[in-house]
Order: sequence, then C-alpha cells, then structure tokens
Amino acid sequence: PNLKNENITKYFGFDLNNWNLNTGLNFLKKQNYDIQNLITEQGSYFDFKTVKKAEIDIAFSQAVCSHLTLNSLIVMLKNLKPKMKSEGVLLSSFIIISNDNENGLELKKKFWKKTNKFNNEPHEVTSFFLKDPYHYDLKTISKVANICGWELYDCKDYDHDLQKMLFFKLI
Repeated sequence: PNLKNENITKYFGFDLNNWNLNTGLNFLKKQNYDIQNLITEQGSYFDFKTVKKAEIDIAFSQAVCSHLTLNSLIVMLKNLKPKMKSEGVLLSSFIIISNDNENGLELKKKFWKKTNKFNNEPHEVTSFFLKDPYHYDLKTISKVANICGWELYDCKDYDHDLQKMLFFKLI
C-alpha cells in the first residue's frame, strides 16, 4: 500500500541497531513522509517499552529473524504478543529451508548461487542453523510460534531471493 494515502495514525519502529533506525528515518524524511507519529526504539531484548498493551494492528519485520537464534526469536514473540491487538498480525521474513532428510534435522549449512538483483553480478550466499545468518524449517518456526502464543498461518514468496514472508496471528 501507499503509506502516504493510508489512514494510519501511529507508527512504531524497533531495531537492534540504532544506525538502521536512523537510516530508515532519514529515508522517510527525504521522501517527505510525516514522521511526527513515528515512535522508534532500539534495544537488544525486544522490550517494546514505548508500546502500550494491545496497541499494534500490524507488526512487520524485514530480515530480522534471519539473524536471530531460536532463543532470541522466542523472546521477540513473547514480548510482542501482549502489545498486539487481538486481531493483529505479524509479518516477518525468514530464511526457510526444508528438512527432507532422513533424520528430520535442520541442515547445518545451506549454499545458494544467486544473481544480485541490483547489479546482476553472481554471488554465493550461505546460511546456517547454528550461526548467523540463520535458516529454519517451517515446522520448527511453527512449533516455536505456538509455544509463544502465535499461529503461523501462511508463508509467501516476496521480493527477496532467499527469504519467505511468514504470517502469524495470536492464538
């Protein structure tokens, strides 16, 4: 959607990295977005201190969860849950791979040969189960989400060569 035309009265931005927040704010200012109702918070424990209970309709994270351990993902999901309205949704991107091996274990390492969409140069990408950037099986994410009070209800391709957009709602 064109955010300039939407009837949204409040935005909240959270990142582990303050530089990312400032870069995003500068981009919005250059695009002449009104950011007076944009609240930002930086932290490493997903406290969401400046958000009231049951205040969020839609939460969105892009390329955050591919850098989170399962422990950090659990903290994020549990801390975000009380901040969501009952019909709220979370859209979050993940590197998703299939565990179609005989043991059903997460693959230790996954290699991709890709073409950079900005300069058309070939490059290789590696993701891991035990170190950053992380990949997960969809069943693993679904189970972790359930433990935290969320239901994973959809997984879609979007404009990213590795990640999938996952859709969650409160249980």
